[in-house]
Amino acid sequence: MVAFEAVAGAKILEKWVPSVPQWVFSLALMLLLTVTNLLSARSFGETEFWLASIKVTTIVVFMVLGCLFVLGLWPGAHLSVGNITQDGFVANGAFSVIHGVVIVIFSYFGAEIVTVAAAESSEPEKAVQQATATTVWRVILFYAGSIALIVMIIPWRDVPTETSPFAATFGKFGIPAAETIVSAVVLTAALSVLNSGLYTASRMLFALKRPRLGPALGRRHERARRAVEGDPAVHLGRLRGRDHELRLPDRIFYFIINSAGAVALFVYAIIAGTLLVVVSMLFVEDARSQLYLSLLSLAAVLGIYQVIRRR
Repeated sequence: MVAFEAVAGAKILEKWVPSVPQWVFSLALMLLLTVTNLLSARSFGETEFWLASIKVTTIVVFMVLGCLFVLGLWPGAHLSVGNITQDGFVANGAFSVIHGVVIVIFSYFGAEIVTVAAAESSEPEKAVQQATATTVWRVILFYAGSIALIVMIIPWRDVPTETSPFAATFGKFGIPAAETIVSAVVLTAALSVLNSGLYTASRMLFALKRPRLGPALGRRHERARRAVEGDPAVHLGRLRGRDHELRLPDRIFYFIINSAGAVALFVYAIIAGTLLVVVSMLFVEDARSQLYLSLLSLAAVLGIYQVIRRR
Protein backbone atom coordinates (compact mmCIF):
# COMPACT_ATOMS: atom_id res chain seq x y z
CA MET A 1 0.00 0.00 0.00
CA VAL A 2 2.98 2.32 0.45
CA ALA A 3 3.71 2.28 -3.29
CA PHE A 4 -0.01 2.57 -4.07
CA GLU A 5 -0.43 5.76 -2.03
CA ALA A 6 2.72 7.28 -3.52
CA VAL A 7 1.34 6.73 -7.02
CA ALA A 8 -2.10 8.02 -5.99
CA GLY A 9 -0.63 11.22 -4.57
CA ALA A 10 1.52 11.68 -7.67
CA LYS A 11 -1.54 11.37 -9.91
CA ILE A 12 -3.18 14.29 -8.09
CA LEU A 13 -0.08 16.48 -8.32
CA GLU A 14 0.33 15.62 -11.99
CA LYS A 15 -3.10 17.09 -12.72
CA TRP A 16 -2.00 20.39 -11.16
CA VAL A 17 1.44 20.45 -12.80
CA PRO A 18 1.16 18.33 -15.96
CA SER A 19 4.62 19.37 -17.17
CA VAL A 20 6.28 17.30 -14.42
CA PRO A 21 6.34 13.49 -14.91
CA GLN A 22 4.29 11.44 -12.48
CA TRP A 23 7.27 9.40 -11.28
CA VAL A 24 9.03 12.60 -10.13
CA PHE A 25 6.15 13.46 -7.81
CA SER A 26 5.99 9.87 -6.58
CA LEU A 27 9.70 9.85 -5.74
CA ALA A 28 9.49 13.27 -4.08
CA LEU A 29 6.61 12.18 -1.84
CA MET A 30 8.42 9.00 -0.81
CA LEU A 31 11.61 10.91 0.01
CA LEU A 32 9.67 13.52 1.99
CA LEU A 33 7.89 10.97 4.16
CA THR A 34 11.08 8.90 4.51
CA VAL A 35 12.90 11.90 5.98
CA THR A 36 9.99 12.58 8.33
CA ASN A 37 10.01 9.01 9.61
CA LEU A 38 13.78 8.86 9.93
CA LEU A 39 13.91 11.86 12.25
CA SER A 40 12.04 10.29 15.17
CA ALA A 41 8.84 8.57 16.22
CA ARG A 42 7.63 11.93 17.49
CA SER A 43 8.20 13.47 14.05
CA PHE A 44 6.08 10.70 12.55
CA GLY A 45 3.33 11.37 15.10
CA GLU A 46 3.31 15.12 14.51
CA THR A 47 3.15 14.67 10.74
CA GLU A 48 0.34 12.16 11.04
CA PHE A 49 -1.56 14.42 13.43
CA TRP A 50 -1.64 17.35 11.01
CA LEU A 51 -2.40 15.23 7.96
CA ALA A 52 -5.25 13.49 9.79
CA SER A 53 -6.52 16.83 11.16
CA ILE A 54 -7.02 18.15 7.64
CA LYS A 55 -9.10 15.09 6.73
CA VAL A 56 -11.22 15.21 9.88
CA THR A 57 -11.77 18.97 9.65
CA THR A 58 -12.93 18.67 6.05
CA ILE A 59 -15.38 15.90 6.89
CA VAL A 60 -16.77 17.86 9.86
CA VAL A 61 -17.25 20.98 7.70
CA PHE A 62 -18.86 18.83 5.01
CA MET A 63 -21.28 17.26 7.47
CA VAL A 64 -22.28 20.59 9.03
CA LEU A 65 -22.92 22.18 5.63
CA GLY A 66 -24.61 19.00 4.43
CA CYS A 67 -27.05 18.97 7.34
CA LEU A 68 -27.96 22.60 6.67
CA PHE A 69 -28.44 21.82 2.97
CA VAL A 70 -30.69 18.76 3.34
CA LEU A 71 -32.83 20.58 5.92
CA GLY A 72 -33.35 23.49 3.51
CA LEU A 73 -31.46 25.94 5.72
CA TRP A 74 -28.69 26.63 3.17
CA PRO A 75 -29.26 29.48 0.67
CA GLY A 76 -30.97 28.16 -2.43
CA ALA A 77 -31.55 24.70 -0.93
CA HIS A 78 -34.77 22.87 -0.14
CA LEU A 79 -35.63 19.92 2.08
CA SER A 80 -34.03 16.91 0.37
CA VAL A 81 -33.83 14.24 3.06
CA GLY A 82 -36.22 12.11 0.99
CA ASN A 83 -33.59 11.57 -1.73
CA ILE A 84 -32.11 8.78 0.37
CA THR A 85 -35.26 6.67 -0.11
CA GLN A 86 -35.62 7.38 -3.83
CA ASP A 87 -36.72 4.13 -5.53
CA GLY A 88 -36.58 2.49 -2.09
CA PHE A 89 -33.64 0.76 -0.48
CA VAL A 90 -31.71 -1.95 -2.37
CA ALA A 91 -33.28 -0.81 -5.61
CA ASN A 92 -31.01 -3.04 -7.71
CA GLY A 93 -31.33 -6.16 -5.60
CA ALA A 94 -29.38 -7.70 -2.74
CA PHE A 95 -26.36 -8.51 -4.91
CA SER A 96 -25.72 -4.79 -5.38
CA VAL A 97 -25.09 -4.57 -1.64
CA ILE A 98 -22.49 -7.35 -1.83
CA HIS A 99 -20.92 -5.65 -4.83
CA GLY A 100 -20.67 -2.40 -2.90
CA VAL A 101 -19.16 -4.09 0.16
CA VAL A 102 -16.46 -5.76 -1.93
CA ILE A 103 -15.44 -2.43 -3.46
CA VAL A 104 -15.43 -0.22 -0.35
CA ILE A 105 -14.37 -2.62 2.41
CA PHE A 106 -10.69 -1.89 1.78
CA SER A 107 -11.28 1.71 2.87
CA TYR A 108 -12.03 0.50 6.39
CA PHE A 109 -8.72 -1.23 6.99
CA GLY A 110 -6.01 0.46 9.02
CA ALA A 111 -7.51 0.72 12.49
CA GLU A 112 -5.21 -2.10 13.60
CA ILE A 113 -2.25 0.27 13.20
CA VAL A 114 -3.08 1.61 16.64
CA THR A 115 -1.77 -1.59 18.22
CA VAL A 116 1.61 -1.03 16.55
CA ALA A 117 1.86 2.61 17.56
CA ALA A 118 0.70 1.86 21.10
CA ALA A 119 3.83 -0.16 21.73
CA GLU A 120 5.78 3.12 21.86
CA SER A 121 3.37 4.91 24.17
CA SER A 122 3.86 5.23 27.91
CA GLU A 123 0.62 3.32 28.64
CA PRO A 124 0.04 0.86 25.76
CA GLU A 125 -2.99 -0.90 27.29
CA LYS A 126 -4.82 2.37 27.93
CA ALA A 127 -3.95 3.78 24.49
CA VAL A 128 -5.27 0.71 22.64
CA GLN A 129 -8.45 0.62 24.72
CA GLN A 130 -9.26 4.27 24.09
CA ALA A 131 -8.54 4.08 20.37
CA THR A 132 -10.51 0.90 19.70
CA ALA A 133 -13.45 2.06 21.79
CA THR A 134 -13.97 5.06 19.52
CA THR A 135 -13.42 3.27 16.20
CA VAL A 136 -17.01 2.03 15.78
CA TRP A 137 -18.74 5.35 16.36
CA ARG A 138 -16.18 7.16 14.22
CA VAL A 139 -16.90 4.82 11.31
CA ILE A 140 -20.65 5.27 11.75
CA LEU A 141 -20.41 9.05 12.07
CA PHE A 142 -17.77 9.96 9.50
CA TYR A 143 -18.11 7.20 6.89
CA ALA A 144 -21.76 6.20 7.01
CA GLY A 145 -22.89 9.72 7.96
CA SER A 146 -21.10 11.46 5.12
CA ILE A 147 -22.32 8.94 2.54
CA ALA A 148 -25.89 9.32 3.81
CA LEU A 149 -25.62 13.09 3.36
CA ILE A 150 -24.28 12.70 -0.18
CA VAL A 151 -27.28 10.64 -1.30
CA MET A 152 -29.64 13.06 0.44
CA ILE A 153 -28.10 15.99 -1.43
CA ILE A 154 -27.61 14.25 -4.80
CA PRO A 155 -30.06 11.51 -5.89
CA TRP A 156 -28.08 8.28 -5.99
CA ARG A 157 -28.61 7.86 -9.73
CA ASP A 158 -26.89 11.23 -10.29
CA VAL A 159 -23.88 10.64 -8.06
CA PRO A 160 -20.79 10.88 -10.32
CA THR A 161 -18.65 7.78 -10.70
CA GLU A 162 -15.71 9.22 -12.66
CA THR A 163 -15.05 12.13 -10.29
CA SER A 164 -15.25 12.59 -6.52
CA PRO A 165 -18.81 12.53 -5.09
CA PHE A 166 -17.55 14.84 -2.35
CA ALA A 167 -16.39 17.37 -4.94
CA ALA A 168 -19.77 17.21 -6.66
CA THR A 169 -21.53 17.74 -3.32
CA PHE A 170 -19.31 20.68 -2.39
CA GLY A 171 -20.22 22.10 -5.79
CA LYS A 172 -23.90 21.96 -4.75
CA PHE A 173 -23.01 24.21 -1.82
CA GLY A 174 -21.81 26.84 -4.29
CA ILE A 175 -18.24 26.65 -3.01
CA PRO A 176 -15.81 27.79 -5.75
CA ALA A 177 -12.97 25.48 -6.77
CA ALA A 178 -14.68 22.60 -4.95
CA GLU A 179 -12.90 19.92 -6.99
CA THR A 180 -9.48 21.44 -6.29
CA ILE A 181 -10.20 21.65 -2.57
CA VAL A 182 -11.32 18.04 -2.39
CA SER A 183 -8.31 16.92 -4.44
CA ALA A 184 -6.02 18.68 -1.97
CA VAL A 185 -7.70 16.90 0.92
CA VAL A 186 -7.43 13.56 -0.90
CA LEU A 187 -3.72 14.28 -1.35
CA THR A 188 -3.28 14.76 2.40
CA ALA A 189 -5.20 11.52 2.95
CA ALA A 190 -2.84 9.68 0.60
CA LEU A 191 0.18 11.19 2.38
CA SER A 192 -1.30 10.12 5.72
CA VAL A 193 -1.63 6.51 4.58
CA LEU A 194 1.84 6.66 3.02
CA ASN A 195 3.26 7.97 6.28
CA SER A 196 1.57 5.37 8.47
CA GLY A 197 2.30 2.60 5.95
CA LEU A 198 6.01 3.28 6.12
CA TYR A 199 5.85 3.36 9.91
CA THR A 200 3.99 0.08 10.31
CA ALA A 201 5.95 -1.74 7.58
CA SER A 202 9.25 -0.90 9.26
CA ARG A 203 7.92 -1.86 12.68
CA MET A 204 6.63 -5.19 11.40
CA LEU A 205 9.96 -5.98 9.78
CA PHE A 206 11.73 -5.07 13.00
CA ALA A 207 9.41 -7.35 15.00
CA LEU A 208 9.95 -10.24 12.56
CA LYS A 209 13.71 -9.99 12.97
CA ARG A 210 13.58 -10.97 16.64
CA PRO A 211 12.28 -14.54 16.05
CA ARG A 212 14.30 -14.58 12.80
CA LEU A 213 11.19 -14.66 10.63
CA GLY A 214 12.24 -11.61 8.65
CA PRO A 215 15.36 -10.33 6.88
CA ALA A 216 18.32 -9.39 9.02
CA LEU A 217 18.93 -6.39 6.78
CA GLY A 218 19.46 -3.11 8.61
CA ARG A 219 19.39 -4.18 12.25
CA ARG A 220 19.12 -1.24 14.63
CA HIS A 221 18.37 -0.98 18.35
CA GLU A 222 15.62 1.06 19.96
CA ARG A 223 17.82 3.70 21.59
CA ALA A 224 17.25 6.28 18.86
CA ARG A 225 13.49 5.50 18.85
CA ARG A 226 13.30 6.11 15.14
CA ALA A 227 10.15 5.21 13.30
CA VAL A 228 12.03 3.44 10.50
CA GLU A 229 14.69 1.58 12.46
CA GLY A 230 17.03 2.09 9.50
CA ASP A 231 15.34 -0.70 7.49
CA PRO A 232 16.69 -0.56 3.94
CA ALA A 233 14.18 -3.25 2.97
CA VAL A 234 11.26 -0.85 3.39
CA HIS A 235 12.86 1.83 1.25
CA LEU A 236 14.01 -0.64 -1.38
CA GLY A 237 10.43 -1.84 -1.72
CA ARG A 238 9.17 1.69 -2.17
CA LEU A 239 11.84 2.54 -4.73
CA ARG A 240 11.06 -0.67 -6.57
CA GLY A 241 7.47 0.48 -6.88
CA ARG A 242 8.70 3.84 -8.18
CA ASP A 243 10.88 2.04 -10.74
CA HIS A 244 7.87 0.10 -12.06
CA GLU A 245 5.92 3.35 -12.23
CA LEU A 246 8.64 4.87 -14.42
CA ARG A 247 8.56 1.96 -16.86
CA LEU A 248 4.81 1.21 -16.78
CA PRO A 249 3.08 4.50 -15.87
CA ASP A 250 -0.30 3.48 -17.31
CA ARG A 251 -0.51 0.09 -15.58
CA ILE A 252 1.34 0.30 -12.28
CA PHE A 253 -1.51 1.93 -10.32
CA TYR A 254 -4.02 -0.79 -11.18
CA PHE A 255 -1.48 -3.58 -10.78
CA ILE A 256 -0.60 -2.44 -7.24
CA ILE A 257 -4.20 -2.11 -6.09
CA ASN A 258 -5.19 -5.44 -7.63
CA SER A 259 -2.22 -7.38 -6.24
CA ALA A 260 -2.78 -6.00 -2.75
CA GLY A 261 -6.56 -5.95 -2.93
CA ALA A 262 -7.58 -8.89 -0.77
CA VAL A 263 -4.41 -9.26 1.31
CA ALA A 264 -5.93 -7.17 4.09
CA LEU A 265 -9.00 -9.42 3.99
CA PHE A 266 -6.79 -12.43 4.65
CA VAL A 267 -5.32 -10.67 7.68
CA TYR A 268 -8.78 -9.80 8.97
CA ALA A 269 -9.99 -13.33 8.29
CA ILE A 270 -7.38 -14.55 10.76
CA ILE A 271 -8.41 -11.91 13.31
CA ALA A 272 -12.20 -11.84 13.06
CA GLY A 273 -13.44 -13.84 10.03
CA THR A 274 -14.40 -12.26 6.71
CA LEU A 275 -14.79 -15.35 4.56
CA LEU A 276 -18.14 -14.20 3.12
CA VAL A 277 -16.61 -11.04 1.63
CA VAL A 278 -13.71 -13.02 0.15
CA VAL A 279 -16.10 -15.49 -1.51
CA SER A 280 -18.24 -12.60 -2.76
CA MET A 281 -15.26 -11.31 -4.72
CA LEU A 282 -15.56 -14.30 -7.04
CA PHE A 283 -18.94 -13.02 -8.23
CA VAL A 284 -17.85 -9.41 -8.83
CA GLU A 285 -16.07 -9.11 -12.16
CA ASP A 286 -14.00 -6.06 -11.21
CA ALA A 287 -12.80 -7.73 -8.00
CA ARG A 288 -11.77 -11.13 -9.34
CA SER A 289 -8.31 -10.01 -10.43
CA GLN A 290 -7.73 -8.61 -6.93
CA LEU A 291 -8.66 -11.92 -5.37
CA TYR A 292 -6.53 -14.03 -7.71
CA LEU A 293 -3.42 -11.86 -7.36
CA SER A 294 -3.91 -11.64 -3.61
CA LEU A 295 -4.18 -15.42 -3.39
CA LEU A 296 -0.82 -15.61 -5.15
CA SER A 297 0.60 -13.22 -2.56
CA LEU A 298 -0.86 -15.32 0.25
CA ALA A 299 0.61 -18.51 -1.25
CA ALA A 300 4.02 -16.83 -1.48
CA VAL A 301 3.89 -15.72 2.15
CA LEU A 302 2.84 -19.17 3.36
CA GLY A 303 5.55 -20.79 1.25
CA ILE A 304 8.24 -18.48 2.64
CA TYR A 305 7.00 -19.18 6.16
CA GLN A 306 7.32 -22.94 5.66
CA VAL A 307 10.87 -22.53 4.32
CA ILE A 308 11.89 -20.38 7.30
CA ARG A 309 10.21 -22.77 9.73
CA ARG A 310 12.11 -25.76 8.37
CA ARG A 311 15.41 -23.91 8.47
